[in-house]
Amino acid sequence: MRSLESRPLMSQTRQLRWWSDPRHWLRALLMLDDTPHHIALGSAIGVFIAMTPTVGVQMLLVLLISLLARPLFRFNQMAGLLAVYLSNPFTVVPLYWFNYTLGTLYFPSTISKQDFAAIFRYHGLSEWWSAITRLFVDVGVPLLIGSLVVASVCSMVTYPLMLRLLNRLRHRQHQQQHHQDQQRATTPTTLASGATTDAEKVKQRAVRA
Repeated sequence: MRSLESRPLMSQTRQLRWWSDPRHWLRALLMLDDTPHHIALGSAIGVFIAMTPTVGVQMLLVLLISLLARPLFRFNQMAGLLAVYLSNPFTVVPLYWFNYTLGTLYFPSTISKQDFAAIFRYHGLSEWWSAITRLFVDVGVPLLIGSLVVASVCSMVTYPLMLRLLNRLRHRQHQQQHHQDQQRATTPTTLASGATTDAEKVKQRAVRA
């Protein structure tokens, strides 16, 4: 009984770790099988979308941009889908509140943090649509302006940072693979030289006898 009851708890713990552990999220991006450029570009696009007030449709936006941009350029879709997880149930309110506060520097607006957080409390599709409508009606302009500023800065930082991390990781993996290949190449030679030495010792013993 204990093992059965612990499974839901373990599952919740894994989900919590996924949302709250940046190392797990970053590792998932770095382990994608694609060129560093495509992964870094997908990460930058996903980060840009994550910083905008598009909660609920961010993954669809990644896929839509990938479809529309295909004739011009390509990026790793999975990297974009993973990057939008920056805005998740744990970060969406403080993230959007920061964007809104920044936007009020250009377009003054007054709303308390408690009222702002209440916008994101919804259940089901109908309440989600009401929350999105209220979000743009009550704090739309300052939030949108602030989000575009933050999204632009974060995406421009994300691309070179991810590109550097990926290139460094690939270089390290290449060095490790080269080292392993060298070890495999020298092992038969070592064994052969060892066998030759043993054979010479046997011959010497035979001559002495």
